[in-house]
Amino acid sequence: MPNSLKRIGMFSTPTEAALFVSVLEANGIHAMLRNDNMATLGYPGLKQVGVELIVHEEDFDRACAVLDQDVETDNLEDESVEDNGTDMSYE
Repeated sequence: MPNSLKRIGMFSTPTEAALFVSVLEANGIHAMLRNDNMATLGYPGLKQVGVELIVHEEDFDRACAVLDQDVETDNLEDESVEDNGTDMSYE
């Protein structure tokens, strides 16, 4: 699958996750967040969802190396996710 995505981390807030996106993009790795809007809703009875940090599968190992080197990575994990067709290209 040419555009497989992998979740590299799960965070409790979009702000925390965005910091990791910045580190990856500064190193030339495209990254995106999933559930970043859902994590801020906070309706009573609504299950808390985490913010997922997603990278292309082919960038996963390099992204892990960058984050291990640059920041504390307690929230990082190795988990494949479905490609929902999201365009991760930047113009």
